[in-house]
Amino acid sequence: MSTLGAYQANVIAATAAGYSSDTTSAATASFSNFGPPASPTITGVTTTAIGTLVIAFTEPASTQLPLIGFNLETIDSTTGVTVATAAVAGPTATSITVTGLAATDHYTLALVAANDANGVTTTSTPAFGVWTGWTVPEGAPSIGSATNSALGTISVAWTAPVPASAGDQGSVVSGYTVTATNTSTGAVLTQNVSASTLSTTFTGLANGVTYTVTVAATNSVGSGAPTTASVKTGAVSTAPAPTLGAVTATSSSLTFTWTAPTVSSGTTITGYVGSVATGNTTITCGTLGASATSCTISGLTPSTTYTISVSTLTAGGTSVAATKTAATTGGTVTGTVPSPFQILFSGTSTALTAAAKKTLVAYGLKLSAGGDVTLTGYAKGNAFLAKSRATTVALFLEAAVSNLRFQLHEVTSSSANSVFVVTVTL
Repeated sequence: MSTLGAYQANVIAATAAGYSSDTTSAATASFSNFGPPASPTITGVTTTAIGTLVIAFTEPASTQLPLIGFNLETIDSTTGVTVATAAVAGPTATSITVTGLAATDHYTLALVAANDANGVTTTSTPAFGVWTGWTVPEGAPSIGSATNSALGTISVAWTAPVPASAGDQGSVVSGYTVTATNTSTGAVLTQNVSASTLSTTFTGLANGVTYTVTVAATNSVGSGAPTTASVKTGAVSTAPAPTLGAVTATSSSLTFTWTAPTVSSGTTITGYVGSVATGNTTITCGTLGASATSCTISGLTPSTTYTISVSTLTAGGTSVAATKTAATTGGTVTGTVPSPFQILFSGTSTALTAAAKKTLVAYGLKLSAGGDVTLTGYAKGNAFLAKSRATTVALFLEAAVSNLRFQLHEVTSSSANSVFVVTVTL
């Protein structure tokens, strides 16, 4: 097309006989040069991948000449430097893509439309759109559950944020950061899991303590807003006492049994402690395993009543004790016992002589109060003598009796008429 600014038109009539003379029109027409198109309109800026922007636009409202395409220039907003190769699109495009950008930079996007006036490309003034850079994930995960699934344990499950992939300004979610904070001490435990993992478990936590749990989505820029939940770990408590069962006694031992108590969920029996006690003396079984159901304690005194105790052990400590009483059986001396067999006090004292004590021990007789003893080997006419400060008592066996069963009671009173009591069973 001509680019002259003014033109004159001549009109000639034509017939079969020939052409008329030139007729100059009375008017001239002037034509302006064709100019650039109007600016396109940027309607949106999105990202489909890290380092990639998609700029959506509409074509100019006025083009004068048909468009031949669009050009995009991406400029670092801080330095003013063009940071990407100019992106181009055809005349019918409604979006244009630029790649290779840094995730955290801010950019100015200058988009122009172009047409061709007599072979010369003319471009519209830029239509500017500003891209402020990628951000952390825009959506927050949603915690579905946070439970104390076992002692010292918290299990957390969540759903992915929306959007789970790239948002308007967020690059793709690459994982999750999960924390559990002890509200008593402020101690924080952190786990980082992949984008495909939507649950995790914390173990080894303090029992009976409230923890604040957070879950945040992460991407190449950082972590998004967290979602928070509060959960209390299970409290460790002592178990109930076991149930005591049968007791088997000998003259020097007690064997006692028990059944395990029923414990609450999350509580585990770790063992038992058993003992027998009389007066100020306690003898234990030591710590027994969780499967133990009985204990035997030896070295006890014949004919003595003991208090039996059994407690349950858990991580929370020792339970109250289950108790019952039981007595050992009487001691027995076999073989020939010297006749007469004498037990003597020392002078006017209420204490037995050392010789008498040695004699009793030598024949297996213990001096515990209430000790129940059977002597064998006595024959008809044998005598048993017991002496106090004031009185001597002689006991003779019946002709047909060969055994004597009695109880020893050492005198502890200084009363003048105190006697050494001998209870005889024929």
